[in-house]
Amino acid sequence: MNQSNSSTPINTVTVYQYGQNPMQVSLAQANSLDSLIKLVSRKLSFKKIRLFDHKCQELFDEDLKYLKNGNKIYITTNGKCLDGRFVLFEYNPISVLCKGGQATVMLISHKTTCEERALKFISEGQENQYLYIAREAVILEQLKHRNIVKLHKYKLFPERSEAVLELEYLKGGSLLDYVLDHGALDEPTARIFFNQILDGISYCHKNNVIHRDLKLDNILLCDNTDLRIKIIDFGLAYLSGTGIPFDEPLNVGTVLYASPEIVFGKLKTVNFSVDIWALGVILYYLVFAEYPFKGEENTDILLNISEGNYNIPKQVSWELVSLLTDLFNPDHECRITLKEIKQHKWVRGQIQSNHQLSIPLSEMPTTSKGLQTFENSIRKTKEDILHQIEKQQLSSIHSEKLYKRLTPKSCMQNLLK
Repeated sequence: MNQSNSSTPINTVTVYQYGQNPMQVSLAQANSLDSLIKLVSRKLSFKKIRLFDHKCQELFDEDLKYLKNGNKIYITTNGKCLDGRFVLFEYNPISVLCKGGQATVMLISHKTTCEERALKFISEGQENQYLYIAREAVILEQLKHRNIVKLHKYKLFPERSEAVLELEYLKGGSLLDYVLDHGALDEPTARIFFNQILDGISYCHKNNVIHRDLKLDNILLCDNTDLRIKIIDFGLAYLSGTGIPFDEPLNVGTVLYASPEIVFGKLKTVNFSVDIWALGVILYYLVFAEYPFKGEENTDILLNISEGNYNIPKQVSWELVSLLTDLFNPDHECRITLKEIKQHKWVRGQIQSNHQLSIPLSEMPTTSKGLQTFENSIRKTKEDILHQIEKQQLSSIHSEKLYKRLTPKSCMQNLLK
């Protein structure tokens, strides 16, 4: 008899209560849900306990027989419902990483393994944002790529407009903060970052996902030891090709990254081109540590975007200028494609050292001799540009736009008549 009992495993479940250490409970000591509740109450000294399974469904007497060895049970006290934000009771909250208009992201740590994760849930009073967080969960569940944040698991509670995402914790900070800390990057370093972003977005587009809010803030470094990055925040993303009608505003995202087709309202539906334009803004900021389209007010920024009004403020390679011009093509139907970007010489690192172009940004000279010298310098630069245009067989319209990018307006108007 004793031998038989010793060979028969006793079913135990792990009970979690937020803020408390997990507790092992033997089901052999509980033949009903009521007795299980009393057993837990005695051990934890809590009253009005309710039990829930890992799917946040409340347990009743008929559910007890389905519990198996090693199952997890979550409890609440004082008769409360299970709070979806803290469904993962085996984790301890550490700190709030960020709190935005849509969601709050909290750093959590596993009680046993000390593994850190990022817990994302809808901010209090922002229940109307449920659609965005739920959509992010559904989309991230389909995306598995080294340059896209990993979704470990998620819970959706549509009946109370609540969603919880457990994501990998990326501790290196945003790419925006990296540039702010390090200043404008040299082209090889910028290429390392850009190519990773390009790979991640290419994978998204291949899987019919348009990010729609691609920006430096939504690109995080994995840690502080290397330059690996991952794209985050798919709350505004759209899954194209599903046949599901898109009835949301198209002019979403951040003004500094808005494309001309968004500014002018030319799109009837979501288009992959908006992500490609955003790639241009990101690349520009990596190299120059400033945004290409500036203005004191949003209206000024949008005007510059619509006119394609930006400058090249320092000496960079010809190949980089060429790529930026292709990325900032105001006609979204003619804008460079992801496939063409991957084949571009700058992306492939095929840079010729003598292709360095810059325009002096100093004040205009006041003497006639100085003016003549400055004019000759500008004209020589124009000849160099036209020579490169001829070598690369660019169209005349494209080359004229490129030349204007490289030349201050004052120089164009006063010296190149």
